[in-house]
Amino acid sequence: VTDMHIIEAIGIEEPRTMSTISKSLGVTMGTLTVGINGLVKKGYVIRKRGEKDRRIVYASLTDKGIAATDIMRIFIKT
Repeated sequence: VTDMHIIEAIGIEEPRTMSTISKSLGVTMGTLTVGINGLVKKGYVIRKRGEKDRRIVYASLTDKGIAATDIMRIFIKT
């Protein structure tokens, strides 16, 4: 699964859980975790644990990640 697939699956709305993202991509949590780790290091994604249930991990895009989705949409239109 590519970085752009993960970024697109996270989306620009509210943070999504790792399990929701992995199901939408059809990959295992392990595969998604490896991809998310790379995106966190590159500055595209923020990972945060749930406040009520610390077992739940949420992923959301940084400003850099949102900019990547904008560029991707422009590229797809042309």
